[in-house]
Amino acid sequence: MKYLVEVVYRFPTILLVILVHEYAHGLTAFLFGDDTGKKAGRLTFNPFNHMDPIGTLTLLLFGYGWPRPIPVNKWKLKRPVLHTVVVALMGPIANLVLAILLFWLYFLLITNHFNVPKFVSKEILVCAKLSAGFGIFNLLPIPPMDGAKIILAFLPDEYMNWYVKYEVYGILLLVVLIILRIPNFLMAPVNKLLEVLMHKFML
Repeated sequence: MKYLVEVVYRFPTILLVILVHEYAHGLTAFLFGDDTGKKAGRLTFNPFNHMDPIGTLTLLLFGYGWPRPIPVNKWKLKRPVLHTVVVALMGPIANLVLAILLFWLYFLLITNHFNVPKFVSKEILVCAKLSAGFGIFNLLPIPPMDGAKIILAFLPDEYMNWYVKYEVYGILLLVVLIILRIPNFLMAPVNKLLEVLMHKFML
């Protein structure tokens, strides 16, 4: 029953976390001259347009996952290599910024004893942790994660076919890693740091 409650708390936060992540990618690409994502209808505030079925399911059940990648045409960008890297980084950066803002809001509510329902403060904390984990997890150098796109930006174009061909195996690998709780192990130091900071601010 407790696990089901956690899943219910997690779903609305997933919508926000995915929206912030993918919109940051799309907006950055658009500002750098690539309108591919906008033409594909992906430069939108509708989070359901950015949800990958498998990535969202693992995010809902295990707390780690990935969105549906927004299309980016490297050669439409003003500086193809540099801007591809920046576009890839902006999703995780947006998630980390969101996490910082939400942690700050949570601390503000707790330390000043604002009269808000307990489920509201809990939802804020859940979203903050999920956003931080989501941003860092997407930096893994495994297709279709942002970390793989950063590496791909520096490789010749012929490697794009390799990327597309083996992307499905990357997804399978990610699912296996998530089920085996490997991301939990990798995120343990980050979670420990967050707990220390929370304890410090709440004193």
